[in-house]
Amino acid sequence: MKRKTFWWLIGRLVVPPREFRRKRKRIIGSIVLIALVMIPLVVSILFMESMIQGMTDKYVMLQDGHIQAYDFVLGSDTQLGDERIFSADHSASVFGIAYSKTQTSEVKVKGVYPSYFNEARLQEISIDGTLPEYSGSAVPSVMMSSTTAKTLGVAIGERIALMLVPDSGTISARPVLARIDALYESGYRQIDATLMFMHIDDLLKFNTAGYSKRTEFIVQNESADNLSSVIDSLRQTYNPNIRWATWEAFNRSVYQNFMTSRQVILTVLIMISLVAGTYVSSIAAELVQDSHQSIALLKTLGATSANIHQAFFLTVACTTTLGLIIGMGIGLLLGTRLQSVLLWLAKADIPALRYYLLDFSLKIPWMSLLEVAAALLGISAVTVLIALRRIRKISPLELLQQE
Repeated sequence: MKRKTFWWLIGRLVVPPREFRRKRKRIIGSIVLIALVMIPLVVSILFMESMIQGMTDKYVMLQDGHIQAYDFVLGSDTQLGDERIFSADHSASVFGIAYSKTQTSEVKVKGVYPSYFNEARLQEISIDGTLPEYSGSAVPSVMMSSTTAKTLGVAIGERIALMLVPDSGTISARPVLARIDALYESGYRQIDATLMFMHIDDLLKFNTAGYSKRTEFIVQNESADNLSSVIDSLRQTYNPNIRWATWEAFNRSVYQNFMTSRQVILTVLIMISLVAGTYVSSIAAELVQDSHQSIALLKTLGATSANIHQAFFLTVACTTTLGLIIGMGIGLLLGTRLQSVLLWLAKADIPALRYYLLDFSLKIPWMSLLEVAAALLGISAVTVLIALRRIRKISPLELLQQE
């Protein structure tokens, strides 16, 4: 078959003439169905990846930083020798119980300096009130989440009692009276339910020996996936005997839950795309069935089965790719427009959604999208090749039989 004739055949198959309305509708319907399959897949991947990344950012920025150095304090004039490090902040933490007049709540009290709430961290929370300052008195100021305040039934300006439980078993719990100077909201209830902030000097003056102290390092976004290299650089810059840990090692169960959830959801989505890929084989089978007489005629005119097979394969490939591109485009468009709906759901405080992060920045996960698209195209190619084997069984003699 000549190259010109080959591409003419593909064009006739992809865009049938007007007199073949049934074939046109079938091609358009196939493209629409593939697009309809891709739209929810793309929206699901977009929300899944963005939500998990958002929850990770909350833990990193508010709980532990990317890297922690235990029992290590940087001086105020110490220069950060690695450009990959965004900030380094000293912190101390202790678990305890908060008491109001009518309610109690388990809390994690974290002692920090006001500089802890830098530009990166302020993007993760909204604050109502003033940041905790060193009080120098027996009644320190604290900043708690609006979730904890609602549980305790308290507001800004009121006082609560804290029973702080040091890490050391040889030190007794210490009761503290504190004043609420600010409320914060991160949007992630898993953190908001327990985390409370206090000025680090106020926290340490009650019992320095019994609280966990460390320096938290936040690294630049482009280095967040290569923390081991940053730790090696820090070891060379500072004391190599310091104990270092990354946030996923410090929160192993949380990290494993995130990764397991991502892998399970992505596997399910890939399986759905595989099922959709088998549908593409029906497109090929119907295309061959509709063109049965035309195939016999082409063979009579000298075209080989391989040429016809290749033309039909490229036709189905064009149809599938076009539906995939349209579906991905509409999915990304819908996904970026539905964020306002998620924000509304977050503010609605629906009980079933309280432990999901709904206020997050959407980031397009190109790698995950390519994985799903590759799975769809891969299984489609295999099933289409099997379906097109019927072409070899069509004989030119069938043209005479039909006439």
